[in-house]
Amino acid sequence: MIITLQQTRNILQQLLGSTTLERTRLLLDTFVRVDDHDVLLVQDQMDITCVIAMQTAVQKACFKQWGDSLVMDWTHGTTT
Repeated sequence: MIITLQQTRNILQQLLGSTTLERTRLLLDTFVRVDDHDVLLVQDQMDITCVIAMQTAVQKACFKQWGDSLVMDWTHGTTT
């Protein structure tokens, strides 16, 4: 018997008892609890999330120091 990737996800979800939405909420809640970290969640008129912006204390300090002249790529090593 061959188990597909989707079947594997479903089995893990049943065993772990959490959904992607619950894990995302936990991640954002944990992130925002760190001192001077912020999360901006933008939803459209149908309550569909279209933007999640996260800013660390280090990023805030850099933008405060250099302002609009600073260009940064904080996505190194990600798939975006």
